Order: sequence, then structure tokens, then C-alpha cells
Amino acid sequence: MKFLTLAAIASSALFFAGCTKSVSKSDVEKQVASQYSARGYGHVSCDGDLEGKVGKSENCTVSDDKGHKFTTVVTVVSVKGNTANFTVRKQ
Repeated sequence: MKFLTLAAIASSALFFAGCTKSVSKSDVEKQVASQYSARGYGHVSCDGDLEGKVGKSENCTVSDDKGHKFTTVVTVVSVKGNTANFTVRKQ
């Protein structure tokens, strides 16, 4: 399996590795968490690895220590080399 770099719009990047182009579940979760941790939401659980193709998306659940949670949709908007750029949208 090949892992892609994941770069949130206005965020940092992650890298592909392996045979098929995808971003690991843990890398997606780290990127989403980095966008919400300053607001007190430090826990993120995503569906799985994110396929590195434009338009591919997955849901992630973001929560805080008090049990408040919401769902975000992570969508790949572009892929260049080993970097996948994505948006994170709260549902």
C-alpha cells in the first residue's frame, strides 16, 4: 500500500507510502485534530485510510473531553506527487 502526503488547506502535509496511494487513518486523524485542538476538541476518529484521489472523502468524528462531538468530512481536492491536499468541513 502506498501512502500519500495529506495537506489540509492552510495546514501541514503528510506523505504517501506503500503500493496504492492513500493517506493512513492515523495521519488523517492527526491533521484533523490539529485543526480543532485549539478549540478544545482533541479526539478524532476517522473511518479509515483516505484514498489519494481528487473527490474522495471520509467522515471523521471530532470530540472533546466532555463528550461533545461532531462529524467532519475530509475531502481530497488535489494531488501533486506524494501530497494530497484536502478540505475539512464540519457537517
